[in-house]
Amino acid sequence: MFEDDYVLRMVKQLGDFLARIARRKEDGEYEEALDEIDAAWDELLGRDAELFRSLDPATLTGLCRHREKAKAVARLCCEEADVCALQGDIAGARLFYERARAIYSRSLEDYPAREDDSETVAAIVEIDRGLAGITP
Repeated sequence: MFEDDYVLRMVKQLGDFLARIARRKEDGEYEEALDEIDAAWDELLGRDAELFRSLDPATLTGLCRHREKAKAVARLCCEEADVCALQGDIAGARLFYERARAIYSRSLEDYPAREDDSETVAAIVEIDRGLAGITP
């Protein structure tokens, strides 16, 4: 029960952050979008964004201790990749998309599913499409 409440709260908070990040991206406020991403790392995960960026995907996924948290981390990586791409930083976009893909994949391995995995698999397919569209 407590765990379900925690997950629901985290998902709602993530949704709120994603809405603000989307508005910032649409308005061309890329630095502010990155600030929102950093705030999401701090609020949702209780850790500094720079710490998470320095960890390899396997370690990062292991620190999450829950599939929904790992998916939130992967989603934040996707958002950061999007901002990098919008700023013309193709190498940064590729790095964050690859991290997101690795975290999503690892979450499938590390955390037993209580529900259908199709959402996570669809996110991986979408990332693969994005990576294919990025030219070095």
